[in-house]
Amino acid sequence: RDTHSLVVGTVDVVADAAPQTNEDAARGFSIFYNIYLDKEEGTQKTEKAYEIIEEQLVQLAESSSLLDLRSRGYGYGSNDVILNYNSIGKPFNTTRMQAMCAQHRITCRHLQHYPKGDEALTQQSLWDYCRREETSPSRVVVYLHPKGSFHADDGHGASQHEWRQRHTTAVFSR
Repeated sequence: RDTHSLVVGTVDVVADAAPQTNEDAARGFSIFYNIYLDKEEGTQKTEKAYEIIEEQLVQLAESSSLLDLRSRGYGYGSNDVILNYNSIGKPFNTTRMQAMCAQHRITCRHLQHYPKGDEALTQQSLWDYCRREETSPSRVVVYLHPKGSFHADDGHGASQHEWRQRHTTAVFSR
């Protein structure tokens, strides 16, 4: 179906839950997020990836789109905003992710962990979600990318940080 909104933003971030259907399909946002943690990198780079995730969750929680939904009575747990994420590479701390999401009153669902792969896995999850018959055409579906989590310290860190912040803000602006 061609009636769904697709907004491309920025986060490159094994199976817990699938995106829900009927309730979450009717309103709000379904966000698909790809988290990559390099198996070969040390703790410092892993922590940088978690910092990027936290930064983007804050941007989402403070966005005009989410604040507008919440002002109309949709709240945490009401499926107004659901962040569906895949993790790739190093084993991902889903407990830590759930705590970060809860702190910002965002419902997060870990779709799957892949030892190897790339963002195409998450983009396929987004595509499959949009193609399902029960997904409402009024549901806004977003791919969010953690730009800089893989190449944060390659001499482009500052520009990737700025690029990520601007695009994340743009994705959730009204």
